[in-house]
Amino acid sequence: MPCSSEEVLQIKEQLEKKLGLHRNIEIKIAGFEGSPFIYGYRKPVIVLPKKKYSAEEYYYILLHEMLHFKKKDSLWKMAVEILIILYWWNPVIRCLRSEIDKLLELRNDEAVLKFITTRERLCYMECL
Repeated sequence: MPCSSEEVLQIKEQLEKKLGLHRNIEIKIAGFEGSPFIYGYRKPVIVLPKKKYSAEEYYYILLHEMLHFKKKDSLWKMAVEILIILYWWNPVIRCLRSEIDKLLELRNDEAVLKFITTRERLCYMECL
């Protein structure tokens, strides 16, 4: 269901301006116990678990997910899936998916750290 929290929507708008994103990213709340994620490229959607976070945690979560979008991580993941389909017979290619996922997360966390102050870095790491 679409997010109706004014606090979350204000943080989203603030981050869209800060990151220079020109595409409207929709935020949805889903009833699951997992981690937030983003999907879609033409119509991106950030999915948040049905859990209450502090404003600071929402800020870091949305920043993290929006940077995934800005860096086109979904396209990288799609390219890996195509390689896996084409080279399904190669046992090495199966390791590629998890390794690329780890690399994209590390690269994204590094990008987040460039947007926040030293004091905020501690809070971000606790949020992870």
